[in-house]
Amino acid sequence: MRTPVDSFILEQLESRQLLPNHVADKRTLIRRGTLALIGLPPTPDEVRAFLADESPTAFESVVERLLSSPRYGERWGRHWLDVVRYADSNGLDENLAFGNAWRYRDYVIEAFNTDLPYDEFLREQLAGDLLPAASSTDIQLRRIIATGFLSLGAKMLAEDDPVKMEMDIIDEQIDTLGKAVLGMTIGCARCHDHKFDPISAHDYYALAGIFKSTKTMDNFGVVARWQERPLASPDVVAERDRQQAAAEAIQADIVQRMQQETERISGEARTQLAAYILAADRQLRVEEFLTGATPIADHETRRAAPECLLLEAEDYARGNVMKDTTNYGTGIGVLVNRGELPNFTEYDIELPAAGLYQFDLRYAAAAARPTIVMIDGKPIKTNAGGQVTGSWTAESQKWFVETIVEVTAGKHVVRLENAGPFPHIDKLCIAPVVGGSPASPSIDETINMPGIQLHPPIVANWVKLLTAQRDVADGPFAVWWKLRASGWLEVSLDSSPLNAMLHADPMPTTLAALALRYQELANGDDSPNLALLKTLLSGSESPFTLGDQGESIYSVAVVTELKLLRENKAAIEAAIPAIAEAMSVSEGSPQNLRIHLRGSHTTLGVEVPRRMPHVFAKGAAPPITDGTSGRLKLAEWLTRPSHPLTARVLVNRVWQAHFGEGLVRSPDNFGRLGDKPTHPELLDWLATEFIDNGWSIKSLHKLILNSAVWQQSTELNQAAAAIDPENRLLWRMNRRRLEAEAIRDSLLAIGGGLDTTVGGTLLPTENRKYVTSTANVNVDIYETPRRTIYLPVVRSALNDYLTAFDFGDPSSMSGQRDRTTVAPQSLFLMNSKLVASQSKNLATSLLESIATDAGRVTEAFERFYSRPPTHSEIESSLNFIASYEDALRSRGTAAEQLRPEAWQAFCRALMATNEFLYVN
Repeated sequence: MRTPVDSFILEQLESRQLLPNHVADKRTLIRRGTLALIGLPPTPDEVRAFLADESPTAFESVVERLLSSPRYGERWGRHWLDVVRYADSNGLDENLAFGNAWRYRDYVIEAFNTDLPYDEFLREQLAGDLLPAASSTDIQLRRIIATGFLSLGAKMLAEDDPVKMEMDIIDEQIDTLGKAVLGMTIGCARCHDHKFDPISAHDYYALAGIFKSTKTMDNFGVVARWQERPLASPDVVAERDRQQAAAEAIQADIVQRMQQETERISGEARTQLAAYILAADRQLRVEEFLTGATPIADHETRRAAPECLLLEAEDYARGNVMKDTTNYGTGIGVLVNRGELPNFTEYDIELPAAGLYQFDLRYAAAAARPTIVMIDGKPIKTNAGGQVTGSWTAESQKWFVETIVEVTAGKHVVRLENAGPFPHIDKLCIAPVVGGSPASPSIDETINMPGIQLHPPIVANWVKLLTAQRDVADGPFAVWWKLRASGWLEVSLDSSPLNAMLHADPMPTTLAALALRYQELANGDDSPNLALLKTLLSGSESPFTLGDQGESIYSVAVVTELKLLRENKAAIEAAIPAIAEAMSVSEGSPQNLRIHLRGSHTTLGVEVPRRMPHVFAKGAAPPITDGTSGRLKLAEWLTRPSHPLTARVLVNRVWQAHFGEGLVRSPDNFGRLGDKPTHPELLDWLATEFIDNGWSIKSLHKLILNSAVWQQSTELNQAAAAIDPENRLLWRMNRRRLEAEAIRDSLLAIGGGLDTTVGGTLLPTENRKYVTSTANVNVDIYETPRRTIYLPVVRSALNDYLTAFDFGDPSSMSGQRDRTTVAPQSLFLMNSKLVASQSKNLATSLLESIATDAGRVTEAFERFYSRPPTHSEIESSLNFIASYEDALRSRGTAAEQLRPEAWQAFCRALMATNEFLYVN
């Protein structure tokens, strides 16, 4: 016997007339202990130092050294992260990034490294924000991060029923708490009294009231938003909030000013309805005419005519865009956005005669960038250059017919304008129209409203409206299309009241007169007969809405005012201190819950006060005051030394991690359907010892690893195996395969590529953004040489390597992972980039640092197996390398590559052996 643990083991073995195995050899012990405590193999130097230490406390010193390593927290923190269902994304319906979850992970690693007492560890995770004021700000903020334990679960963020969503989140918290801390399945009591364990629905809803009184979410809308809290002192947070409020106030002023200007422009446009409808009609006629038009450049005679103007886009008279004359080919220049908006260019032209002119553009565009074309300040096309040619480069440049416009003789200004970047415009062409006229009389002439400045976005809206109403026989604009088509109107007996009003004396005989009639009716008194017309001209679909282009037509004064407001806002935002945040909970509105019959929140029973489950409450349970959630009382109750489960469940988890099976083989279920403990007295003693040692997990490790039962060999005893084939009596040490993290981290360590940087996040996705398929899209993340615990854990898209080697399901707590042997595991060890890179690194290191081939084989065995090879293993290894070189040579591999590739193959073979993957 080495520790009191052994007496409990021996008692049961002797009762079955069995003896324990002898102690394993020192090489086995140091490899077993190092992998157990830090998840990495010992280095050859560490093995040699241990072999040379002949003191009786040599292994105790190794354990002390390993427990002091920062690698210890990374190894044992991962065990706890399985239990608390840690992940870096939400999963389920809305797989959003938990961009700050890593802070909780790093908290757990640090807690294990500093040996934070387990009772304090639990209290911080359940109620860290409610504990008495800490001695330092760092501890206070650490406790806020710790409450992420309650927030990390997967959530149905798009659940339409907010009450159900909240109760599902509460249920997940209770289920995780019950299994992780109490080793009890409590969740089924949501719908009915537990069928096997003494936990009633009353107990469940007493606990649910505690979490109902806890704020986990900012809201329960679709998509719901989990709560995050700032990690800074109250003064810093208050200053940030003050500055944010100031910026938000300016933003409110910006929104109000934009709304006022938009309403002004829309209101003014309504008084000019006739002009807009005629302008839209005119544009429709142009578009109809343009259906058969072809670019001027396609006609040699027209292109060569003296009245044809061909303009290079970059030869503008005025503008704010850059000219690119070098990147698109010889003699080709285009317009390129400089950043100042809106983009514009102006060209001074002179036309020899009045008439209709065709306007063409040549450009390249990989995406549509509609551009306004104006002549003398009047828009003639609002979506010129709006086609896609295939790319931004010269080879996809094309000519497009943009519009037909009536222009007087003499000098004019052509202006191109875009609220965003231009397409890559190369040339402009203006030439007289040959044959036919698309246009109706000019607006100024027909409605006697000279000098009207029409806004292109509103004209475009009217074009859409008139087009949509073209075939609506009973629509408000049926009269318009009838007059446009036939040139005359008449009142029929079955005319609608609106049509009768449009036909009223004097009956309109021209489109201009009819446009004015529409303007009168739209801006006149309300009448039931006008309801359909006025509905079309109001609301979000009204042609008078400005949409995204509204700001481009604001007055100069308003644009200047908005610019100043935005500059002020930007200055304030730039000064706002950047404060880190953490997923966490806080106190909500204290309230009790009524029992949900059959688990449904729509069918309620009696109200249950917030309290602890009766079955565990020995003596008076701590009362929960009306003004608190009860979380702190719950945390204190769970960590009482007299609590029957908390310490036992944790001790069992540690035992399981060291032996492969717990003293209770159902680590998450100590209830009636769980396995009974194989050594109940030992479990009780370990729990008591654990508490007496200040809830120190490191002390528990020392107690277990220095015991004879843990230091046994794995040799098979046929007689013992016949009596106890599952080794429940622990007559031998179980031989176990390494977990996914230990395999990957060991490969990196042996290959010399392990990056031991501590903490931080590798998740590339912004907090609260969608991350579905990150595992497949961002594969480079998972090829980082950081320890596996720092790789992103994306729910619903786990990395293939992790799933191949039985990583726990991060959507629910996992106290014991599956253990499988499947083909993808071997394929990974044969073909993965990680194995390829680390085997190459190791082969290079062996060839460069060791003089002889036998010495290289010996060093490789020491790194992988913590032992030297036998003579026959050296011989077979060298034969393998030689035959591999011969095979490479026969395939024509360059001479200088023969040895490196052969030694890499040798190292890769060692990585795939059971002796590397398993711990004796």
